[in-house]
Amino acid sequence: MACVKICITGPESTGKSSLTKQLAAHFQFPYVDEKAREYLNNLSSKHKFEDLESIAQLQLDSIQTIAKESTILLCDTDLLTIKIWAQDKYEQEIQLVEEQYQKQQADLYLLCYPDLDWQSDPLREDEHRLMEIYLFYIGMLEYMDAKYTVIKGEGAERFESAKEAVSDFLLKEC
Repeated sequence: MACVKICITGPESTGKSSLTKQLAAHFQFPYVDEKAREYLNNLSSKHKFEDLESIAQLQLDSIQTIAKESTILLCDTDLLTIKIWAQDKYEQEIQLVEEQYQKQQADLYLLCYPDLDWQSDPLREDEHRLMEIYLFYIGMLEYMDAKYTVIKGEGAERFESAKEAVSDFLLKEC
């Protein structure tokens, strides 16, 4: 089991994947990429509620597999994102996610603030709702009593903020 699981999370188009890869390269930590993107790219139509359970299982399996081999793990999103997605888009809950999201809770969340320029992408749906969704994340993290740090800024500033948050956390926890 991983000593520490750090999840980079937040609304779409906030630099989560780039930040995860930068942190993994800097710290030499393994990471789990976002499974939703690959899954959705292979669909021939828009996602349905049932697809979210498949995505959740893929994400959970990947995290658990790499966590067995690592002492520290970075995650580009986790079940919390899928929980928010199901509630926001479908006003439903996914049994697997409800059973597992708190058990699989990260030791630290880096919550990406929606202050980057929007990057158009066929999979993105909420250009004008980023702050609303960000506040949904805040509410869920507070409800979970999760440790989190908000990451703001562009480019090097954003990376330095995230790097400092991870370093500070690891000094206290490991």
